[in-house]
Amino acid sequence: MQPNIHSTPLNAFDLNLLPADARQTDSDAFKLAVMSHYAKLHADKGETTLVIVENEDITVFSWEGTVEPMDYVLELLNSGRFIDAVRLLRSITFSQPDNTPAFFNLGIANLESGNFDEAVINLEKAVELDPSLSDAWFGIGMGKLKQEDTAAAIDALIMAVKTDPENSYAQRNLAGLLNKEGRFEESLSHYLAVSEKLPNDPQVIFGVAQCLEIIEGEGNLEKADVLYAKLIKDFPALRATEFAGEARARIAEKLGKKSS
Repeated sequence: MQPNIHSTPLNAFDLNLLPADARQTDSDAFKLAVMSHYAKLHADKGETTLVIVENEDITVFSWEGTVEPMDYVLELLNSGRFIDAVRLLRSITFSQPDNTPAFFNLGIANLESGNFDEAVINLEKAVELDPSLSDAWFGIGMGKLKQEDTAAAIDALIMAVKTDPENSYAQRNLAGLLNKEGRFEESLSHYLAVSEKLPNDPQVIFGVAQCLEIIEGEGNLEKADVLYAKLIKDFPALRATEFAGEARARIAEKLGKKSS
């Protein structure tokens, strides 16, 4: 659904086409009036529009007939054109401040583009509109992690799992963060839960084994050793197998001391 794209320099736009109170080019009223102007102009020709008003240009995307511009945005996202998607999504969220999918996708596009601060703002708006949006909480967690705010990242991932206990990747990342923070019992709890959904995930196998080795409860060392052995056997090319081999040597030494 490729659009027709037309750009007009901002200083070439006829301000007389707009209401008198919407002619200040740096105002929100101006942006909304421009969007409304082009929407009506193209609607009269049976077309759908999406308008971007930026510092120097007005860009109009138009499609024949009645279409959903978000479908085009999703095409951009799926093809990895995140910067183009961000431009369009900013326009949609500006004109539709209650559009939850637009805020969510804008957040994800910003994450992929490396705009972490804006991504978190967008995703926080998405969960404000829909607190049950687990993937948005997950995105907030990833954004907070990029901002080096581990505590906030953990809180967001907890919400991601709480709102959707089946969100395996959120729970796996939560377990990993808790592990890094030395919260091994909490980490193990989440790793064990996610291991039921991702039983052959090497990150999960390694995480469970590591927690069991550190916690050292009754039989934990033996269980950890079995998991490390599985990791080495099933995923020999992974770097984690090197650590697994070292861990097995440590465990053998500990078990040897216990039996002597």
